[in-house]
Amino acid sequence: MSGSTRVVVVGGGFAGLETAFTVREHLGDGVDLALVVNGPDFLDRPNNLYVPFRRDPRLRVPLAEPAARRDITLHQSPLGATDCAANRIELADGSSIRYDYLVLATGAAMRPGEIPGLAEHAHTVWTEDHARTLGAALDRLAESARAGRSQRALFLVPPGNMCSAPLYDLVLLLEQWLRSEQVRDRVDLLLTTWEDRYLEAFGPDLHGSVRSEFATRGIEGVTAVEVDTVHPDRVAFTDGTSQQYDLLITFPPHVAACAFDGLPTDARGFLKTDPATSRVMGTENVFAPGDSGDFPVKLAYLALRQADAAADEIAWRIDPNARRARRELDFQVGASPLWNPGRVSVRVYMPRLFAAGRPSQSGIGGW
Repeated sequence: MSGSTRVVVVGGGFAGLETAFTVREHLGDGVDLALVVNGPDFLDRPNNLYVPFRRDPRLRVPLAEPAARRDITLHQSPLGATDCAANRIELADGSSIRYDYLVLATGAAMRPGEIPGLAEHAHTVWTEDHARTLGAALDRLAESARAGRSQRALFLVPPGNMCSAPLYDLVLLLEQWLRSEQVRDRVDLLLTTWEDRYLEAFGPDLHGSVRSEFATRGIEGVTAVEVDTVHPDRVAFTDGTSQQYDLLITFPPHVAACAFDGLPTDARGFLKTDPATSRVMGTENVFAPGDSGDFPVKLAYLALRQADAAADEIAWRIDPNARRARRELDFQVGASPLWNPGRVSVRVYMPRLFAAGRPSQSGIGGW
């Protein structure tokens, strides 16, 4: 490797891999690249949505081969600490890595304990195990319906959730699955959200579309209700109302997956960033694309775009001649004509591209 500038990427999810592979595409062998990951595989979390319905998407991509193909040094260890003054990170295994540019793409985590009873009584699809557990619960729901017992599935969007779109996807997938199981007429579906409008973070245009789709499919929706406590068979809201359920599905409140001492963060631990480049505020060489940054919506599609912008900026700083044309950074969340194709491409193409060590634009085109 002839490059002397070192870029260290922490995180093996969408933002981390996209940044690493895009920097390599921009600079070739003009940069040393290191990738720090917790485990040996890329986990394709968006496709967890399909696991409860007995579909078997490719959820894991081993990282050793694509990293070797792109001449990226792979370190498998959780992050221990960051020392930005010394341009060095410490890993949990006791080793340390020097960097010239650091990308903290460590993602988000969930904190169900913020809401009493949520962890004990609600299902989610955050991990593959969660998704399979939900699949077993759906089987029991269908069996009860076949036995003549009316059932109710409640989808709950709580405050602090920064990725509500998968719950809307899930309620539609469940409605379709119940029809295929010929028990739809015995199962009521309800989605409650603390948002004033459906998918509020995605702008005003989607509320009417969701409301119309729910009406067509016979799904009840309630907006502007904030959960207070979850009981074994009902959810109590802060306005004094409650909703009964036989099955409860949620995405709990989000928090940053890692703590970053000495770097600016918001109340949930997400790194404060420049929206144009994902550069961490108050630093010159630290970037946080994807879910680790403070952009208020957490989605793989957005993580890819933020990673592209960060990689562009890093590549330009190392070699101005290598920089691609600046991408349009108005995400137009939910409104862009490329929004739905972009989300679909994440689920369909990205595992294959990452397995080949290629970033999104190499196979899909610019966003």
